[in-house]
Amino acid sequence: MSKTAPYAVPSIMSRRLALASLSLTALALSGCVGVAVTGAAVGAVATGDRRSLGTQADDQTIEFRVRSAVSAALPNSNVRAVSYNRKVLLIGQTTSEADKKLAQEVAARVNNVASVVNEVEIRPLASAQNSAVDIALSTKVRAAIIEDKSLEIGAFRISSELGVVFLMGQVSKREGERAAQVASKVSGVRRVVTLFDFVG
Repeated sequence: MSKTAPYAVPSIMSRRLALASLSLTALALSGCVGVAVTGAAVGAVATGDRRSLGTQADDQTIEFRVRSAVSAALPNSNVRAVSYNRKVLLIGQTTSEADKKLAQEVAARVNNVASVVNEVEIRPLASAQNSAVDIALSTKVRAAIIEDKSLEIGAFRISSELGVVFLMGQVSKREGERAAQVASKVSGVRRVVTLFDFVG
């Protein structure tokens, strides 16, 4: 395992602006079709997604609302929301257990959220440089899954935070296990967390 470099603490606004720009680049590389950009929130409908178009739209709305609500409640934290089938994953950093708990409570109150998985870490906030590394890591994991002919990339939602890769999706148990195995072998991945909805 490589050593982790010290984390700078940039201003909240500079980090969000940098993340927005980097997210757009990642979407262009990933082959997703962007449909909405508001501040640092970027929505995309992925080709081959097994969710219905209505569910994809619902998830994008949920992500935007949760990110906005959590950002307003915790302006000095770095918390991102990822929604899949109305299951919200919270990732990022806060500086206290109370703030982590508040982030979950705020997310759970957002309309149409079915459940919340809170993977926020209590630690110094990640920098824009750390975010750039994570976006690149997600792209590498995506490329590895695409290369594996037994998997359909559209079935997966990939997120990374400080080297931890989160996999969401509507998949069979075999597909989920294989995707986790593939992701774990990508250089730079510290850990893989799976949050699948199993089908078939």
